[in-house]
Amino acid sequence: MERQNNLCLESAKRRFLCGELLLGVDIGTSACKVAVFNKEGEVIASGNGGYQVYYPHPGWAEQNPDEWWSAVCSAIGGCPEKGDIKPEEIKGIGVDGQSWSAIAMDKDGNVLTNTPIWMDTRAQSICDRLNAGIGADNIFSGGWKFDAAILFDSQDPVV
Repeated sequence: MERQNNLCLESAKRRFLCGELLLGVDIGTSACKVAVFNKEGEVIASGNGGYQVYYPHPGWAEQNPDEWWSAVCSAIGGCPEKGDIKPEEIKGIGVDGQSWSAIAMDKDGNVLTNTPIWMDTRAQSICDRLNAGIGADNIFSGGWKFDAAILFDSQDPVV
């Protein structure tokens, strides 16, 4: 009973001292990692969820965005209990993802195919053609991923 009272006291003290909490979500290449921080930068709770990288052909590296979402939900799901956190205590959320990943979806938001990730090289010839035609310095001036859009268009007519 004394241990339980001490844990409750520590939890109450942490809330009083910390107040608002922040949730960080990192969707990386091999896993989703999450952490809940107080204002002082201390980790109150953390979690992770894994997913696979698929290599269906040489030079291809892709992931299933639905698996990203499942991993995010799983990683976040355990934090409230681990850190004795009420959802309303989380006042801000930061999300970080791996490079630029174009996700092909239908009009209802359903994922249509796996997504090529940063280490996928199948669009190299498209990149070479864009570099020659547009210029390497101008490729990123549009703010979106040309090679993925062209790749989807040329290799998967359904998408």
